[in-house]
Amino acid sequence: MPLELHPSKRMNSITKDGTSPEVYILQTKVKAELSMQELCYRINQSCSLTEADVLACISQLNHQVWDALQQGYKVNLGDLGSFKIAIQSASEPQPSDLKKAMSRS
Repeated sequence: MPLELHPSKRMNSITKDGTSPEVYILQTKVKAELSMQELCYRINQSCSLTEADVLACISQLNHQVWDALQQGYKVNLGDLGSFKIAIQSASEPQPSDLKKAMSRS
């Protein structure tokens, strides 16, 4: 089944003339949330791992990815995607004016 898309209204805050006109973007339509238990069950049905084995593996994957991200790595999980820590920061005229407290994850 193909992914469903729908238009969503946003304000364009990046314009040359300083206005913020309304624009539309496409977003995916979420059907429902898939729980960890349901995901483990689905994987269990398609391979020889038990649900407990799948849960343990996913739990360790989560732990290892988070640990690697905190160490500054970018983690590439193939078709699942790539992950890296991103921050937002205020701008300052001099590098010495930048402080860690000015950033958000």
